[in-house]
Amino acid sequence: MKAAQRCFGMAPFAVFGLATATATVAVVAFFAIAVERGAPAHAAGVLLEACTGFAQVTGGVISIALLSLPFLLALAGLAHGARTQWRTRRMLHRLHPRVGQVSKLQAAANATGLAGRVDVVASDELIALTYGLARPRVLLSQGAVEALTPAELRAVLAHEATHVSRRDPLRLLVAEIASATFVIFPLVRDFARHVHAATELAADRAAVASWGRRALAGGLLKFIETPRHLTVPSLALESTNDERVAALLRPGDFVHSPNLSRAAVLKTLLSASAIAVILGVLFALPPML
Repeated sequence: MKAAQRCFGMAPFAVFGLATATATVAVVAFFAIAVERGAPAHAAGVLLEACTGFAQVTGGVISIALLSLPFLLALAGLAHGARTQWRTRRMLHRLHPRVGQVSKLQAAANATGLAGRVDVVASDELIALTYGLARPRVLLSQGAVEALTPAELRAVLAHEATHVSRRDPLRLLVAEIASATFVIFPLVRDFARHVHAATELAADRAAVASWGRRALAGGLLKFIETPRHLTVPSLALESTNDERVAALLRPGDFVHSPNLSRAAVLKTLLSASAIAVILGVLFALPPML
């Protein structure tokens, strides 16, 4: 699969290289035939005209490619977002049927403002997530309800309630689409990671303010220590569990600073410089011909 993806990614470069080589061979062959027939001056003029025409055609093709690139990248980003939502829905449908809420969960949902917005599935795995774009809801598993103490359950639901009130599933989907759209600018990917981490820490901050640091820490550790088999494709970014645990252990605020790597900055500058140079050459080339 990876080999096929690499081949597909190299296909445009291979086609362009083959076209360039074919055109070069054709021009050289034409010039050689003209010289052999005793018309070097005429051949030189025809060769210059052919090279000029080839440069103009190549510049036009590159211009069209650059103009269409933003639309293609936007389409790819939207397709990636749609695929993520489809995978999320398929994962939700694979879960066991919804079950009734126990009194402990109903009390916790009422206390955190989530009455009527919590779904419970019959699964022993610890699951707690917010899903839905227009009207987010919270999904819990029976295993999570049974494993958490009443205080931990309230803290976990308070964390998810922040996601619900802020419509964080939509916010994170937009960040992921932007990351996929501007793939040639790695800084956008780093910023998407920052949005993801900052969103989780903001929800933790709200839960701690309402129900205390100990309750949320106990619930989070149970989720981390329990082996997970369910893959939640809501956001294809790195886990923030380490940052969340570190924030719970230190007395400071739950603030996440953007971590922009030097490699991402360098690659983004190189991409922007390459695009600027290509555009400059294309704008300057027609008057020179």
